[in-house]
Amino acid sequence: MSRFLFVAMFVLLLSGVVLYFRPSSETLPVKGLVAIPQSSPPCPWRDATTDMTNWFPGATSYYITDQILSGKRLELQQQLGRPLTADENGLHTYIVASNATSVGTVLIRRVKAKNGALEVALGLDPYDTISHFKIQRIREPQDIVENLESLKLEDQLRGKSVTSDFHSIRTASELPDSTICASNIIEAVRALLVLHNAGQKNLPPHH
Repeated sequence: MSRFLFVAMFVLLLSGVVLYFRPSSETLPVKGLVAIPQSSPPCPWRDATTDMTNWFPGATSYYITDQILSGKRLELQQQLGRPLTADENGLHTYIVASNATSVGTVLIRRVKAKNGALEVALGLDPYDTISHFKIQRIREPQDIVENLESLKLEDQLRGKSVTSDFHSIRTASELPDSTICASNIIEAVRALLVLHNAGQKNLPPHH
């Protein structure tokens, strides 16, 4: 009887050791499955009423369209020179109208900064040329904010389109963090124009 108990205890102990050292099923690779990155919620147009009035005189309303871009990944990656992020599989677009006539478009984007993401708002005229630009939310220190203001990015961006050369835009300032932030903003603006242009190819003209 004691020998039977000894054998039983040995088997239980051995089973415990095997289970302890066995890789968890959660860590085992599963062939054919790829993790899909989750996109962030669309960035809102925070000052819609004020911006619409100031940027598009005579505008009476706006509506939202979502441009699906996942089918153009290769084309967009070539134009951007990098892989798409999860947020770039689609584009949240604000169409500004005067009664029933489209008078412009607004695009919003989060931009990486040292102290958290900032947000930019981009106003386009009916020809998809930049007419207005603003940083609608920023958490950076005051010295960085002042450096960004000194660059007069709206003046530099006005008149730019998807075919423009963005390398000529001045981003250098006294503070390295401000220079990095400005460079990230310009790249984000260029990406917005590229994405918007790709999405426009799928849409009928606005009336």
